[in-house]
Amino acid sequence: MKAMKANGGDSKMFARCERQFRRLSKRIGKSHRGEIVAIEPDTGSYFVGKDTLEVALKARRVFPRALFGFFRVGFKTVHKLRRGYD
Repeated sequence: MKAMKANGGDSKMFARCERQFRRLSKRIGKSHRGEIVAIEPDTGSYFVGKDTLEVALKARRVFPRALFGFFRVGFKTVHKLRRGYD
């Protein structure tokens, strides 16, 4: 998986989340394929849901000031950008 470039601490935080996600996806990959996971890197806590908004709201209730890494189980990216219709 390629991480988006971020400034200093953000890229290190994302790398920690990514390592935790790789381990986690081995356990939950089959049962949660296509769902979104938010990972809080300091505790390893994670939240699973159908979309990023649902997962972000769950995560913010528990960790209101934390940063999270977001992943889609079984896919390389969370979202896909597509060209609009002309």
